[in-house]
Amino acid sequence: MKKWFVFLVLVSNLLGTGLADAATPSQAAVSPSYQRLVILSDLHYPTKISMLRHPAQARRQIENKWQAVSTVNSWDDVNLVVFTGDFVPEIPDYKTLLKAKEVVKAVKKPVAVIAGNHDFYYADKLEHGKKHRASFAEEESYLKRFRQTFDLSSLYYTRDLGKYLLVFLSPEATPQNLFSKMSPLQLHWLDATLKANKDRPTIIFFHAPLFGTFAGNKQEPGKPSYAAEPHKQLADILLSNPQVKLWVSGHTHTEATDPDFAGPKCWFHGKILEVHNSSMESEPIWINSLYLYQDKIIVKTFNTGTGAFMPEFTRTVPLAEASPAK
Repeated sequence: MKKWFVFLVLVSNLLGTGLADAATPSQAAVSPSYQRLVILSDLHYPTKISMLRHPAQARRQIENKWQAVSTVNSWDDVNLVVFTGDFVPEIPDYKTLLKAKEVVKAVKKPVAVIAGNHDFYYADKLEHGKKHRASFAEEESYLKRFRQTFDLSSLYYTRDLGKYLLVFLSPEATPQNLFSKMSPLQLHWLDATLKANKDRPTIIFFHAPLFGTFAGNKQEPGKPSYAAEPHKQLADILLSNPQVKLWVSGHTHTEATDPDFAGPKCWFHGKILEVHNSSMESEPIWINSLYLYQDKIIVKTFNTGTGAFMPEFTRTVPLAEASPAK
């Protein structure tokens, strides 16, 4: 029997039938030359309160969110899925947070999460059908509950991914009227972490984008800024650490149709690429993927409506000191 098998393999090689390939033991799949991160932001699960007046649209939004998770699960080369905050629709109601966690648990890849302003900034009960600002003590309790729900020992932490360092930051409770502010303690931790990893290309994830990387008046000092705060101290830290290549955020619900999604403003001081991400309420949902190579990072955007990547939004960030490729 073995002689006949060898004979058939030799014949198939000569005739080019492919039998030899089928008969030989399958070889291990070749590992990709990159590691891939997928970003999902502003889940707002199930839907905003305003959507209750539009039940058909609300159902479609929920279906779109689950379909986005299914799409991500179908990608075999994903190393990590990052949720960049705002899990609940509007207020940090605990039952709603647990519903949002079910979506996160449905992801069949390793997952990392950070908090968004809706996860702690407002009181967890409506007054006369409207949300209102939480007290400082309430904010702290909601953030503690967020950590416990997602099994986080800290609101800020790191992960290693090959040669890359991934840094995850979260907004914190503050007496000031700011959506996305880090405490002095978190800033000190960030500064120390970056100084200790000067030789490692670094990607930072935070709910809000960097100051100046989007248009409009929602980043004015002293107001509920939509930018990461305190922006001046943060800029000092980032610009003194050239190994930081990307800042990945949500919060502004910036869609691919917005000029700021991948425009010139995305380059923070011409050195760090701000990667804006659309809300999962968008129709369609645009999903960004980060492909981490040994010498560069490539950002690609997938349109869940067409089921295809959008080459016009593909961007390359070289790891060596060089002008960023657009």
